[in-house]
Amino acid sequence: MSEPYDSNRYVATILRHKDGDTTYCDVDWGGDTRSRLSLRWASIDAPELPLQAGVEALAMVKHWIPVGSTCLISTTKDPKEKFGRYLATFWLGEQNLNKKLVDLGHAVVYDGGKR
Repeated sequence: MSEPYDSNRYVATILRHKDGDTTYCDVDWGGDTRSRLSLRWASIDAPELPLQAGVEALAMVKHWIPVGSTCLISTTKDPKEKFGRYLATFWLGEQNLNKKLVDLGHAVVYDGGKR
């Protein structure tokens, strides 16, 4: 999985997880600028709920970054996808959680085209 992301990372507080590849966050862009956004996990596709594989992907995401916790995110140069959500890579320390979800078999690499 390639890393087509800006080197800029921002602090995000987790508000809610919709599923294994969509997370609602309060993002601190720096200074006094904050936004509450729906973030689509970039470059991956997790199974949909209520499929068991989707439940497992969501459980993994909740385990790594539970509601109320903070993590770092990085965004793509063209940050919005076809449904208007920002695309983001989620980081826990230096660990790319998007990649880890794929490596553990809870998601597949996805380029935004047809599935």
